[in-house]
Amino acid sequence: MTAPPPTAAPKLNGNGKGVIVKQTMSSLYCDPGDEALHKVIDTHFDGYEWVLLKSYDNTDPTENLTDTYSMSTDRYITSGSDVNKQWDFVSEVNGLSIKYDDTSKTFNDYETKSQSHYNVNIKVAPSSKLYLYQKRYKFTAKVWFILDAWGSLWTVGNWKSSGVAEKTGTYYVDSKEHYTQSSPLTGTKDLSVTQGTVEKTQTNIKQFQDCTRKCQDYLHNRGV
Repeated sequence: MTAPPPTAAPKLNGNGKGVIVKQTMSSLYCDPGDEALHKVIDTHFDGYEWVLLKSYDNTDPTENLTDTYSMSTDRYITSGSDVNKQWDFVSEVNGLSIKYDDTSKTFNDYETKSQSHYNVNIKVAPSSKLYLYQKRYKFTAKVWFILDAWGSLWTVGNWKSSGVAEKTGTYYVDSKEHYTQSSPLTGTKDLSVTQGTVEKTQTNIKQFQDCTRKCQDYLHNRGV
């Protein structure tokens, strides 16, 4: 997959503004008739960056310059690797579809589950320059918890303070998308991102010390 033609040259960076593009909830434990604890993962789209892979300068006045460049696709955790080890937020990007502006993107297994390689054939005209870019998508994951107890749903809060008990991490995906043009990309664009389905919100907060003992022990033992 390649980027738009030169007449629609992208900006170097796209600002996704942290819009939630995916929310999932899963059960951590359930004691029927007593209590249950759920994990919620919000995946925020922070935007994209066109990463410069290589620049070419063909000084020959008559002959084309050719090259075959080997690109790699993969996902990388930039912060919160310990959080991911416990709560596995990075797998949320597997098969994820996002929409922004007039663009749709679905992440494939070869971009998110294992590193893949593919070749890009380059041709630079005589006395010309060429810049090769790869599109990198950036995300923030927020993991928080809902306690089902005393006949109500509670967002688990911080210990004796305001706010929500949550763990965060950041990561990016180097996609199978490349772009070439004869001059460097510049600028930043604010993106119009379509929000994913968000059914759970951080309301009805119960401070950590007021949650059930089982909830406190379960989360404390897992670094919350």
